[in-house]
Amino acid sequence: MDPAESKAFSSYRSRYVALSIKEVLAALPMQSSDRLLDVCCGSGELTKALADQLQTGRVTAIDINPQMVEIAESANTSPNITFAVADAGNADTFLSTWKNSYDKVLCYYSLYLIKDWEAVTLKGIYECLKPGGIAFLNTLAASTHVFQIGKDGLHFPKWKQYFEDYEYPMHGVTKDYFKEALEKVGFKIKSFQFSVRSLDADNDQTARNIFRPFTSQSNCVPAEKREQYREEFFQYFKKQSKDTDDGTMRWELEVITVVVEK
Repeated sequence: MDPAESKAFSSYRSRYVALSIKEVLAALPMQSSDRLLDVCCGSGELTKALADQLQTGRVTAIDINPQMVEIAESANTSPNITFAVADAGNADTFLSTWKNSYDKVLCYYSLYLIKDWEAVTLKGIYECLKPGGIAFLNTLAASTHVFQIGKDGLHFPKWKQYFEDYEYPMHGVTKDYFKEALEKVGFKIKSFQFSVRSLDADNDQTARNIFRPFTSQSNCVPAEKREQYREEFFQYFKKQSKDTDDGTMRWELEVITVVVEK
């Protein structure tokens, strides 16, 4: 994400933070002395909520995006959290000193953004956990509504010439494939759930904040034409929203959520 995308992400995500915290705390109860690894911590709200459960425990939180880490650090002054800019899709990120040293790992709505999520990220998470350690992971299914909308934006006749060498960066999975990948790494699956969730907007600004993180391909368009492409794509994005009784714009996410044990 560029700085504008980071700001948009934090803005639209803020309305869902309380629900996310409740979900994670229920599935990943913390002991006061736990060591937690937060993989792809984003803007850090969940990091803080989990760190607040600790007394002598510590949290390591990483994200590939420097702007996100800056946002997270500015909102988290607790001395038991260490933030770092790091790529969860790079095996070198999972340091040898981290192996078998974390009681809990969180990776929230991030695996679908990582090309090597299976070979690198899942393996790294597994190796970092202590035996008996628990991880909370979720990702998006390949059939997720916004994925298809994002891919549609690569094929607008007026613009598709700019995306000939572009690889769509979101990697959804099927339920069966994700389950097989977890078991292949060595995880014991304690909970496996599939749900349909929504991103809702009652005005254009909120819709734009939702839209922005799904449009990284716009950077392939020449700078002088980029805003024109984004605007045309945004109007298409709005038209693809689901109908609701109250007129709210809605885009659906198909979410796979798991709790796994090493």
